[in-house]
Amino acid sequence: MKAIRLDNGKKLIMKNLHFIFVALLYIISQTGLQAQEKEYLVDGSKKLQVSGFISLIQEFSSYESDFAFSSGGSFGVLFNQNFYVGAYGLGMIKPGIDLRNDNFDEFNASFGHGGLMVGGIINTEKAIHFDVNTKIGLGGYSYEGDLNYIDEYDAVFVVSPEVGVELNITKFLKVKAGVGYRYVTGFKANHVNDNILNSTTGSIGILLGWFGQSKSNRMKQKEQIDADQIRL
Repeated sequence: MKAIRLDNGKKLIMKNLHFIFVALLYIISQTGLQAQEKEYLVDGSKKLQVSGFISLIQEFSSYESDFAFSSGGSFGVLFNQNFYVGAYGLGMIKPGIDLRNDNFDEFNASFGHGGLMVGGIINTEKAIHFDVNTKIGLGGYSYEGDLNYIDEYDAVFVVSPEVGVELNITKFLKVKAGVGYRYVTGFKANHVNDNILNSTTGSIGILLGWFGQSKSNRMKQKEQIDADQIRL
């Protein structure tokens, strides 16, 4: 039975990873097309704009056949409004003590992870635009059982790519929704299903930071508009 579950889990992983891979290729191709019109991250002819943000993240996934909910946050350094590097942390809130195994013994599962987050933003000047990011981190999975169980703990490695849509509310505020896949590996306990934490994910978030143009860019844009008006 475990072999069958593992085979089904691997097929699900490959299906979701294929979807994410195709989405990433599309966004990367779009980035390449826009690179002719937008400024580069490293361009000696233009001044590098650096800002930052913090975000609150609510993530939805599955834990075996149960609904799972995780909450956390992130912070990042944003370069030219289209590339960022930062860190994140997420902890599973649900499911909890209501989980039961095949013998109907109650146990309390917990899972948390955190680490590096990198991403890129497409058409950031538009009110609605795309974001692609990957979270790479370390975490811990554990459960506390009743008298028939010994507490278990496993350190795990997590990779979670995601494609999202962002909405500019103001120069300081964004809201975001995304879909991705969470891959977790590194379990050592023999009785743990290796796919127990692998899951398609959905997320919503609020971002606070600076998402507008720098003063120098605004001045250059105004000068260009004035020059065009003079030529007309």
